[in-house]
Amino acid sequence: MGPLRPRQSPKDADFFDNIIIDTRGAAILPSLTALRHRIDRRTTICLLHPGLGLVEQLIEQVFDDPLQRPNFVLGHSTHKLSKVRDIMFSMKQRKPGALYLYGVPKFEGSTFDKSSLVYEGMRQSQHLVQLLSSTECLNVVGLPWVRFLSWKLPTLIFTSLADTISVALGCKYQEIYHNHHARIMWDSLLEETLAIISQFPELQEVPHRIHYFTAHSFRRKLQMYLAAQRANISPWIKQVKMGNNVPVDYFNGYFVQRARELGLTHEYNSMAVEIVKARVSARQTELRSDLRFRVPYMTDTDLIGGGQPIPSLEDTLELELEGF
Repeated sequence: MGPLRPRQSPKDADFFDNIIIDTRGAAILPSLTALRHRIDRRTTICLLHPGLGLVEQLIEQVFDDPLQRPNFVLGHSTHKLSKVRDIMFSMKQRKPGALYLYGVPKFEGSTFDKSSLVYEGMRQSQHLVQLLSSTECLNVVGLPWVRFLSWKLPTLIFTSLADTISVALGCKYQEIYHNHHARIMWDSLLEETLAIISQFPELQEVPHRIHYFTAHSFRRKLQMYLAAQRANISPWIKQVKMGNNVPVDYFNGYFVQRARELGLTHEYNSMAVEIVKARVSARQTELRSDLRFRVPYMTDTDLIGGGQPIPSLEDTLELELEGF
């Protein structure tokens, strides 16, 4: 058998050079699957999603041909945006921030010779970063994996606690803070999650980052951020009410995946994933039944108002990554 070579696409093929996707996690896979015939190794996909684990799922389920696999760039934005009232599909910036980007290396763990494709992928990913950098208001910052992960983890941790428990109990954020039993769930999930993070191989060379996330001060800042939510409701609650899947696989599920790779316990995060999926499944069954005179179960604060402006998690946690 000769050496593996990338398949050459027709010159007139209508392929995408770059795709920037920022939507609900449940919509990403079907969206990219529908565009699969216009994506190849020359395409760079930037995923602006608060969770992690999407790239691995896309490689497994959509882009399984390693020689035609697109390049991936992960993004984390601290810009604060809001919708423009009465103007569909329009957004306005409430507070400027930064757009942190990380180019995912191609073929990690692969055994065949692919140096030319790796170089091609790096060059194309860097080209997208440079394109985005040309828009000054985005304030683009390219980061290595460890620094990028350090920016992602606070949101990842908070969502895996607050939104998961909100769906499980059908409650507002503030009810978690004031409910003794909900706080026990919070503490159990948090302790297991931090134990997993402390064993991440990529963090072992930067022990001060491990100390930051495992210190009592970080736990306290998460609690302060939870209290600052006041009457806010998890956006997952609305999705459950509509019978939509929520992205628990990219939050608690990500920690489960990493724990399995490291041989660590993950019972609380695994249970959290199953509880959230059970709530979604139950709601979907309710909506499908559509019995006359039967009101679907809606006592889980689906429509409770009184939401407050959401504070900035980055401001609350003060990550202090300068010089890291």
